[in-house]
Amino acid sequence: MNRMRELKNLSPESRWRLAAAYALNGKTDIGKEIAKALPTTGKVYSYWGHSYGSQLRDEAMILETQVLLGDLTAAAANLRHVAESLSEESWYSTQTTAYALLAIGKFAGKSKVGDDFKFSYDLGDGKVVNAGSNTPVFQISVPLNGTERTLKVNNIGAGILYARLISTGQPLVGDATTTSNNLKIEVSYTTPSGQKLNPAAIPQGTDFIAEVVVTHPGTRAMNFEEMALTQIFPSGWEIINARLHNMAEFSNTNVPEYQDIRDDRVLTYFDIARSARQVYRVRLNAAYQGRYYLPTVGCEAMYDNTISASRPGMWVEVVASEKAI
Repeated sequence: MNRMRELKNLSPESRWRLAAAYALNGKTDIGKEIAKALPTTGKVYSYWGHSYGSQLRDEAMILETQVLLGDLTAAAANLRHVAESLSEESWYSTQTTAYALLAIGKFAGKSKVGDDFKFSYDLGDGKVVNAGSNTPVFQISVPLNGTERTLKVNNIGAGILYARLISTGQPLVGDATTTSNNLKIEVSYTTPSGQKLNPAAIPQGTDFIAEVVVTHPGTRAMNFEEMALTQIFPSGWEIINARLHNMAEFSNTNVPEYQDIRDDRVLTYFDIARSARQVYRVRLNAAYQGRYYLPTVGCEAMYDNTISASRPGMWVEVVASEKAI
């Protein structure tokens, strides 16, 4: 730590982490000395490969350090920015979200935040209900009846109250849209000999191949790293895992960095160079007769939501041989 402290080219982000390390080691004065001239705004990340970071993640780390150093006044100003950022309709990686919540939690643990709150609410039916809690979060179910309504929340306590309306749902059939954002994918199904196969109706016992072609269209002047291809298959199809059956791998398929083969899905992780085209194949067998839903096939950059593509799902059948089309 002392050697790092003497480095002249250490980035501000690294110095904030070093200050936190000194604070955790009981040397708060040294930590404060390191942090006193450092910026409290994180840098903007223009390249996401291999870093997993973001501006908000770095600012959350700064908030965590401010709490460890006991500078709650500066931390409070930073806290509002981090909390407001989390409330925006923006995409954040798992690491960014986790660090922001971690830092906010540490601030709440150190500050004199009230243990309880009180409020009243009206769900649009004219009935005012008084409520409160001695836990940080209180959830109320809002019934849906297909009509517009105005919800009202009134803070009758002494502390600050934040209200959010969260709606969730599930599509009845599945996502039927095709997307292509700085990335292209093509999905097809063939016999082992290479003939095209219609997945809508496949004879029981048929071995076949699911092929996905991923193309970097070159719209962004950079290689794409940390890509994830997700293929989820109907329960009537079985994945033939070459690793378990001592089968030779495809000779005309790109080799991914890592591939996770499970009972019902194959998760493929890879990098792709600018303007490159890569092919990934999965062996399958039509094992059980019936009608099933084939989910959407999607590919995306795990740390950049502006790079993604998908192909819609569809209903498929595993049929007796005489019913095949």
